[in-house]
Amino acid sequence: MNLALEAFRRPRLVSGGVVLGEHRVTEANTATGRVRLNSIDLLRGLIVMALDHTRDFFAPGGFNPRDVTEPALFLTRWITHFCAPVFIFLAGISAFLYGTKHTTRGVSRFMFTRGCWLILIEFTLVRVGWTFSLSFDHLVIQVIFVIGAAMIALAALVHLPRWAIAAIGLAMIVGHNMFDGVKGEQLGAAAPIWNLLHHPALLDLGFGLKVFVLYPVIPWIGVMAAGYALGPLLTLERYNVCTAVSSGRLDHDRICSGTRDQSLWRSRAMVFSD
Repeated sequence: MNLALEAFRRPRLVSGGVVLGEHRVTEANTATGRVRLNSIDLLRGLIVMALDHTRDFFAPGGFNPRDVTEPALFLTRWITHFCAPVFIFLAGISAFLYGTKHTTRGVSRFMFTRGCWLILIEFTLVRVGWTFSLSFDHLVIQVIFVIGAAMIALAALVHLPRWAIAAIGLAMIVGHNMFDGVKGEQLGAAAPIWNLLHHPALLDLGFGLKVFVLYPVIPWIGVMAAGYALGPLLTLERYNVCTAVSSGRLDHDRICSGTRDQSLWRSRAMVFSD
């Protein structure tokens, strides 16, 4: 319990090579002033994004994702449902880790400006990459947009106590489905706002411009906020259990019985940048 409480305090800055769990951060990384946790980069880059995108190049288009007669197609499609939540959750963790070496105001400014850039990129480079068209008669709100919008929201949330950020994030994740019965057409002129926040829709904004909302922003703000609130857990460092066993500090029976030796756990302040 004490370790858990300690993890939610703001870490102090450190320098030099550090170890987080069993994932080493080398002096080569810290020499540039940018310390990265390889496991996070691997999960959100190679595994999450590669898994989410490369399947399309090896599978026939238009297959029924609920068809279990093709186990390989079904499972690779099913597991991609974890890709966007994990990626955005890790973005929240990265925001916390970035904040361990910056002031709250600096984190807020960084999240706001990066969020604005991502929204701009969604409507320009990403759109052209998907459509190969320079005719901007329609826009699509997808995952890059919601990451940017969530970062802008987090830029405001970081000024709150961490418990409040956690409460808001969990409330958005758990509670947003309670409003599924509210439809945009019930809200009159406010319908586009509701669709942007909660319910996917094709919006006709006039002047020949349409916006297809694929990713409403409310739940994704909650996912990123939850990642930020749980970021301090990554400052808990565990000694390598195998090393402890080999050195005689912990016997095999205690490991198999699930008994946790508190002497093998310690909290170390870590500094990372996104």
